[in-house]
Amino acid sequence: MTLVHVLRAQATARPDAPWLVYAGRTITFGEADRLSDTIGARLAGLGVQRGDRVGVCLHHVPQW
Repeated sequence: MTLVHVLRAQATARPDAPWLVYAGRTITFGEADRLSDTIGARLAGLGVQRGDRVGVCLHHVPQW
């Protein structure tokens, strides 16, 4: 089981449980799951496919 599977299972079992608290803001497992789905859908919309490599250079914050 990968980390993605563990996080998705937690999002299903405990969607309102805190996943991350950063700078006074709490992100739940459910919210993190929805955000990752949104990012995945946007990348797919740009033509990114399974197995492609994507480089990311962003600030070190939980949103990314």
